[in-house]
Amino acid sequence: MKPILLLLITFYSSTYILKGQEELYQNVLLKEIVAHNFSKAKIDVHSIEDITLKNSFGNLIQVMEHRGQMQKVDSILVSKIKLENNSKIISILNNLTLGFYTLNNETNNFQGIEYFNKAYTLSKEFNNKELLKLSLIGIIELYTLQVVHSTDSYKEYILELTNVAENDMDRALASFYENSFYANSIHSPKDFFETSKNLIQITNQTQLSPALQGRFYEDIAVYYRVINHKDSAYYYNQQILLLPESNYNNKTKCYALYELANLAATQQEAKQAKDYLAQAKKYFNKSNYAHSQYSWEKWKAQYVHEPLKEYDSAYYLLEKAMVYEANKDFKSNEEKISQLNIELQTAEKEKQILIEQQQKKQNRNIAIGLAGGLIGVTIFALLIYKNTKRKQRIAEQEKELEIQKKEKILKDQELNAIDAMIAGQEKERVRLASDLHDSVGATLTAAKLQFEHLSKNKDKLGTMDEFFNKTGILLDKAYTEVRSMAHLKNSGVIAKKGLLPAITTLAKNASVTGQLNIEVQDFGFDERLDSMMEITIFRIIQELVTNIIKHSEASEANISLTQHKEMLSIIVEDNGKGFDTRKVNSKEGMGLSTIEKRIEHLEGTLEVDSTPKKGTSILIEIPI
Repeated sequence: MKPILLLLITFYSSTYILKGQEELYQNVLLKEIVAHNFSKAKIDVHSIEDITLKNSFGNLIQVMEHRGQMQKVDSILVSKIKLENNSKIISILNNLTLGFYTLNNETNNFQGIEYFNKAYTLSKEFNNKELLKLSLIGIIELYTLQVVHSTDSYKEYILELTNVAENDMDRALASFYENSFYANSIHSPKDFFETSKNLIQITNQTQLSPALQGRFYEDIAVYYRVINHKDSAYYYNQQILLLPESNYNNKTKCYALYELANLAATQQEAKQAKDYLAQAKKYFNKSNYAHSQYSWEKWKAQYVHEPLKEYDSAYYLLEKAMVYEANKDFKSNEEKISQLNIELQTAEKEKQILIEQQQKKQNRNIAIGLAGGLIGVTIFALLIYKNTKRKQRIAEQEKELEIQKKEKILKDQELNAIDAMIAGQEKERVRLASDLHDSVGATLTAAKLQFEHLSKNKDKLGTMDEFFNKTGILLDKAYTEVRSMAHLKNSGVIAKKGLLPAITTLAKNASVTGQLNIEVQDFGFDERLDSMMEITIFRIIQELVTNIIKHSEASEANISLTQHKEMLSIIVEDNGKGFDTRKVNSKEGMGLSTIEKRIEHLEGTLEVDSTPKKGTSILIEIPI
């Protein structure tokens, strides 16, 4: 039970952490939207995992950023929004999207108050300050477009936005809307001057997004125009024109050019004023061109031709503006009818698609029902087949492991036997060397004393037969003892002087003047090795030298020993007759089998390279 309990705790803990991360992403994204930082918000929206929630955020960002400049695109988007949703946050986001769409695109945009009020109420229930701020911004923006700036409700919403402000960005927005309220208030226009000064200070101290920079600069420019500071008004309108191109900034840039045209006209710079007006057409609202043209004609008449005292042109343009206003209303009605037709056609198509989908679903269910049994039987048979194959594979693997285990045991036994053989041989050689020293040495010493006695007393002794016989017996005894040991290979030279001197001596003794010359070369061979390793290596080289003498018919041979940091390389080569390694099935004839086992015991490697009439080269590498 404990592992299951731990697994459940881990699962719910990870789920809680993921939920916390999701809420963090949402709040970060909402802060970007409140700050009108749409570029960053479009990146942050990809952090949202839930597809429906991600789409709701994306819709809100799109509608707010377009600011009524892309009505056809946005109308298709909002036509698919459904307000009824089990998720409270999605309901709030959808109401905000519809509210901002109505605010920026509908002539009777005051009906958007229903959407914003719904979002406002739900945000308080949801207890999310960022959503509440967006709801208040929507309500205040809507009031700003209506001629209701004297209402107490408008001021109360601004005060509430000030109270929920949590950072400099929030406080800057509250100051902006407060300034906008007093700029249009019919009761307290004098307060506009104080709020404008406060707005200028906040603008200079706050890092604003390009969208809000344009809105703030627009109000500040109006303030400087009102107090007749034309240079400052000119400066802020020019700053608006330097902002990045975006749908949101189009409206602000258009009015900035209107203001610049008026400033030029009041200074009787007619050409410059008309140039600014010509530039303003670039930023007309393409979704409502008639309204933009109406505003342009009216502004041109009132704020350009009138200051330039071009009264005929002013009158003509005012008349023309009235025509555009009528066309604007007609076009608005036409667009609403067109939009209604699109919605009806879309609904009909969706209904037809739904019927087709239901029919396809029914057919699919029948097909699934017919094929389900066959698929189930197939899957069952496949599982049985896979299970049988798996058991066979496991049995084969176990059998292979058993064989490998037996081979390893045999190999270990063989290596242990070789090790015991080598140890026994060396022990026997030490014993024989001791016997040679103690027995033969003593016999020869006795014989030497007999000869010395004969040499000193040859004139005094009457008969020497006895001494000669005794000496002869001693020599025979020594000869017999030496002869019995002659074939034994003593390793004492290795024990005393080391491997390299022993190999050098071996090469010298095996060399025959005019017939065979064996040379020894060493590189970095400065330290003694383990005694057993030295003895084994010596026996290997001794066997290879024996092969050269017996089989190679060589005149020259070379033994090279190179000691690396962790490896000993031995090369034994001759210029003899060589042999074809491909035709040698067994290495027993040259004693290579024994050599190979000795090398394997030392965990080394053996390579034989030989070609007929071109000699033989044997490379041995042994880790040390």
